[in-house]
Amino acid sequence: MMGQCVWIFAAGNAEVNEEKGEVVVDARTWACRTPLAPNTPLASFYSALSGNNPIDARLPGTSKTIYEGLTDCLN
Repeated sequence: MMGQCVWIFAAGNAEVNEEKGEVVVDARTWACRTPLAPNTPLASFYSALSGNNPIDARLPGTSKTIYEGLTDCLN
């Protein structure tokens, strides 16, 4: 059984503040949970993702996809 699946993302942007001559860094991290139904059987999860476009496959026991979970998290 799967209890949770998490995707971790990190991103950053650096710019030079021309007035002060300083480098300004904006860095963030995200921990995005895949929208799994509680106690999803591993075999069902693998089966759902076995098609040509697994990120858009409906997850077992839900009406959500991995893509929808990621966009909900990253917006």
